[in-house]
Amino acid sequence: RMIGLALMHGIILGSSFLLVRRFFVRWSYVFLIYLSAIVGLQTLLGIFSILTFQNLLLITLLFGLFSVIVGRKKPEKSPSPPPSSRWNWWPVVIFAPLAAISFVEFFNALIQPVWEYDSLAYHLPMVRHWLNTHSIGVLFTPYTGPVGYYPGSGELLSLWNVLPLGHD
Repeated sequence: RMIGLALMHGIILGSSFLLVRRFFVRWSYVFLIYLSAIVGLQTLLGIFSILTFQNLLLITLLFGLFSVIVGRKKPEKSPSPPPSSRWNWWPVVIFAPLAAISFVEFFNALIQPVWEYDSLAYHLPMVRHWLNTHSIGVLFTPYTGPVGYYPGSGELLSLWNVLPLGHD
């Protein structure tokens, strides 16, 4: 199952590159399409109550095939601006601190157990509910009442990593 998860990540990342190459100019859209595909595919399966690992793998393969068919044509090259002799430091100044904070937070999340109230009250129970019912439905908890009128992207991204294992 972990090989299937790695395969799904590779297919969606490759599909994102193909779609960005075909339809967009900026490569920064790859990450946006990557996350949107993960959330969108799970939402589609959850609506029809068929959200299982096998179905997610199948629809990911179909998404990859669609991306190969649609993204195979190269767009006409637009004239590129002449290269500048000066190096632009603004992206480094803006994104280096964000990357450092993200790096620290990622490793902090790996070693720290989940203990926040909202995570224990409805974020993780919602993922577990979707995992058990194979559907994106309403979850009733004694702490929050009905939760899940719309699927949250954070919960769907958590489900993406939990679904291949079958447990949290």
